[in-house]
Amino acid sequence: MTLDEEKQIAEIKKLRVERLKTMSGLCAGLSSTFGLVAVFIYCFFVIGFFPSGLSVGDTLFFIFVMLAFSCIGALSVIMGFLPFVPWATQKILPSGKLKSTAYLLGLWLLSLLLVMVFFEALNNGAGSASGCQFVVLSIVAVVLIGAYWYLARKLTEDGWFAVAYVMPLIASTSMLGYIAALNKPDAGSGVFNFLAIPLVLLFSGMFLSLGVAMFSTFVPLPPPIPPVPPVPPGPATANLSASSRSAFASIAVGILFAYIPLLAGQHSFNYVMSGLGLRSDAVLIVNKTNFATMQAAADAKGVLLHSCKMDGDSFSISNVRVLWHGVGLRSYIELKGTAAADATDTRIELDSAGVKVSRGGKETVCQELKNGIYFSSGKETFEEGQWAISKSYIDKFMPQAKKGEEKKVVIVGFADPMPREKEGNFVLAHKRACTVFHQLVRDTSISEADALIDIRLDRDGISGCGEMKDSLKQRACFEQGRRVELQVLTGVEKVSRAGTADAKTACGAPAH
Repeated sequence: MTLDEEKQIAEIKKLRVERLKTMSGLCAGLSSTFGLVAVFIYCFFVIGFFPSGLSVGDTLFFIFVMLAFSCIGALSVIMGFLPFVPWATQKILPSGKLKSTAYLLGLWLLSLLLVMVFFEALNNGAGSASGCQFVVLSIVAVVLIGAYWYLARKLTEDGWFAVAYVMPLIASTSMLGYIAALNKPDAGSGVFNFLAIPLVLLFSGMFLSLGVAMFSTFVPLPPPIPPVPPVPPGPATANLSASSRSAFASIAVGILFAYIPLLAGQHSFNYVMSGLGLRSDAVLIVNKTNFATMQAAADAKGVLLHSCKMDGDSFSISNVRVLWHGVGLRSYIELKGTAAADATDTRIELDSAGVKVSRGGKETVCQELKNGIYFSSGKETFEEGQWAISKSYIDKFMPQAKKGEEKKVVIVGFADPMPREKEGNFVLAHKRACTVFHQLVRDTSISEADALIDIRLDRDGISGCGEMKDSLKQRACFEQGRRVELQVLTGVEKVSRAGTADAKTACGAPAH
């Protein structure tokens, strides 16, 4: 080999390394850019909300969201690319061109069929009558894998090494089948709805493999003895630049296509957002002002707000989904229990300072009967007709709260801040709560084991009612200070709350 040939080969190798760095930088740049764009798409188009009052920590949060989308998107790129590795690593023809695109389409079709096989196996394989179906799916999978191996052998011209391409194929298509099973729509929806994500990712991998294969044909190494004189650098550079643009365009399309499922697929998108505490179901602890805002929105849409009064002026609300919280001055909450068409109408902005979010664990639903159980002044038992009225409210309330197998009923007696008796209103509130407990057990509305007693200080109690001039409002004020509330918590085995005690222990067994 002459000195000129060695220099030419060295230049070609150097050019390949530089172009590889360029392609890597392009991939990293596209991934990072899309991560940032995805956050803005989520804010403006998915939830229609953008936070205000961002701090330095909030800005870092945006960066973490961007990195999360970039990482998940990169995994999507790899997942869609794996079935097309034989095309990307094919043996180039003597003319320097790629083999027929029929091979590429064949790889795509076989991969898609294999995804559908894995989808059927994952979606229906757990049934008791799926033995025959499992055998049929296994035979079809073996045939498809065999056809894939045949195409891989034709592309790489290495029969034994082509077997190594089968494992990435199985890993990729099985994962895509699992994703399709996760995103399976309700009955009656089209097949394309749950195959959209695998289709997009396979198209992504096809374009990406096309770009990689074209990249490998830019500057082929010359044979040891060149059959023809070296090509002048001018025309070669021009052809190389045109090929580069085509290859980079295919790579860019492949990468961008892989990110579409993150926005289109519910589970894929939620995987990123829920991991960051967004777009997830939660239990909110809100202050009095935020609760009034949510209650007004729920009443306007006819939605039952699963709320319970906590200690102080806070309330717990369980049937909500957090769309945005923790970044900026405002939180964005969505009420659950509405039709999909009305979901955007029950999205509420709250003051973040008055919102605490509890996520994770088993979903707990807390429902509360706030009005309906009242006692006469200074009385610890019901007078004639009072229990019948209270029972009518309880009978309407309890069926709504008996949806969970595990439940606890908290009977809350309220005491006025200013005691009016020698023993104090706390003792009177405790006796009233015990009266309600005994009545509910006798009427078999609740079981003794499920009941708890809680006594709370009513900061808006009867101490200020005497100053009211309106007699009707004054009477309602006095009744509020003599009330007992019911809270039913479903989905819980044990309630750990300060001041709460077992009802049977605190009140004794009811007399039958």
